[in-house]
Amino acid sequence: MLRFFFRHYDPIVDHYFVYDNGSTDQSLEILAERPNVTVSHFDVPGDSFVAEERRLSDSIWKQSRGEADWVIVLDIDEHLFRPRLREYLLRCTEHSITALRGIGYEMVADLFPSVDAARAAAGRDRACLR
Repeated sequence: MLRFFFRHYDPIVDHYFVYDNGSTDQSLEILAERPNVTVSHFDVPGDSFVAEERRLSDSIWKQSRGEADWVIVLDIDEHLFRPRLREYLLRCTEHSITALRGIGYEMVADLFPSVDAARAAAGRDRACLR
């Protein structure tokens, strides 16, 4: 999932801050390969992962005050889409819009697309956005 995530967000993201609570797959190794990723560990002190994730999501963006133009808080399996997103965010900044709320859709598949199919789809997406 990380490779799809980075392919999607690299055009608009300068630096990623990833909060991990003990991945045992190869996620940490993939993240370590990228110089623009900072990984922090977080624990779940209570019984609810959801409550801790919400608390974290509600607070981590505050670390970027005065540092970042925009902060996108989401899970690795979430893909924010808006045509020409970078330009849209610049227009929002020009109009003093400081927060946006996304609408989520659950997209499910039995398998990840092949790398070739994903590259072809990404090329079609870019062609449609011009």
